[in-house]
Amino acid sequence: MFIIVQVNEGAKIITGLLVKEVEESSLFSTLFDSVFSGNYFHQNVRVEVRKTETGPWVPVQEGLQGKLLLMKTLGFIYLKYILLLCDFVVPLSQIHILNAFTRLMDFRYQLPAQKREDIHDILLYNHIIQLFQSMCVGWPGNDHNTCGKKFIERLTKAIWYIDPHLEKLRSRGCHLPIII
Repeated sequence: MFIIVQVNEGAKIITGLLVKEVEESSLFSTLFDSVFSGNYFHQNVRVEVRKTETGPWVPVQEGLQGKLLLMKTLGFIYLKYILLLCDFVVPLSQIHILNAFTRLMDFRYQLPAQKREDIHDILLYNHIIQLFQSMCVGWPGNDHNTCGKKFIERLTKAIWYIDPHLEKLRSRGCHLPIII
């Protein structure tokens, strides 16, 4: 028996139309394995069939566990495997198991690295980082190198600008909180 097979990833066609010879007693999973040489998992694959090139696709309820005999019995010629997008099937060689501890450490709160020069504004920058460390705050993931660094640099510049004018601000009734 001959079947015309197509493989999609969502709406995108991965494998164009292929003509495959199969035994009637085989399962859809056997044909799927022959197309992908057994390198893919069977989870998240939807199976659809149709009679003509322009006819509607009919889903196979049994999925990969269904028998190809169904196609001959009901007169279907076209077969489509759809790899569902939510969990795209990956080759077995590319699978790696994530360690839960490593994943937690990747998303712990982090702060930017301190600068090494002894200039007064850099000392203030380092002091702000030390203050945040003592308060156990920071940015998750890799945000400490982008958002966190920009925030601390801008806070340093603001404090550096305001510091010489504190007495003038206090004399005019503007009292800033003491955080550092």
